[in-house]
Amino acid sequence: MKKEKNFLEDFKRAIASTIKSISKKKDYEIKFGSTDKIPNKNVILPEIKGFKSLSEITRIRAIADSEALRLRYSNPKIYEIHKPNGKTAEKLYKIAEKIRYEKIGSEEFKGVKKNISSVFNDLKKDSNNIEGLNKNKKQILIEDKFDSYLRSLFFEKDSKKNIRSLKKIKKEWDKSFKKDLGLLKANLKNQNIFNQVISKIISSINIEEQKNDEDDISEKERFENIDNNKN
Repeated sequence: MKKEKNFLEDFKRAIASTIKSISKKKDYEIKFGSTDKIPNKNVILPEIKGFKSLSEITRIRAIADSEALRLRYSNPKIYEIHKPNGKTAEKLYKIAEKIRYEKIGSEEFKGVKKNISSVFNDLKKDSNNIEGLNKNKKQILIEDKFDSYLRSLFFEKDSKKNIRSLKKIKKEWDKSFKKDLGLLKANLKNQNIFNQVISKIISSINIEEQKNDEDDISEKERFENIDNNKN
């Protein structure tokens, strides 16, 4: 028990050291499992009580890597300037910014890309199954699909397999992104331009209509699965 506890503490220290090294924010405090509101100089990570598998270790590393990249490459003031109106639009905008700084980090740090890409599916499942999560089904569907769709554009071969067969919404998003995709890719390191362009694209998408389409499709798939199980 003592040996496991020592290992956990060593692991936490290593994670904290990695975050400070990647982010270049030496004065930040890394906290595990805190429920307090995040002060300016704190990074909050999930509590680590033990490791059931290697994938659990990789998952924590991926979360830590993503937070470190956010601190290093995402300017909160620029982020706020271009934030679109509407709760769902804000969620999609946040997803896009996360993918932007994770893509930059994946290209600059060897271990980061491996950690983030290897746990992509697990992280999405966790986000949909957090206890007390106050999201309706339509909201979860649209965020999940947008995350998968954008990762297919910027991480390409790493995440194309994660797009589900919802051809209608992908076709609509392709239309919205076609004109400015090259501009987005060319300005990954220019947050001001990237945030401005992605905000414009998200604002042009009829999100509410697509949420309804996604819900209708998911209901159809659910009944098809019931029928198949009966057969």
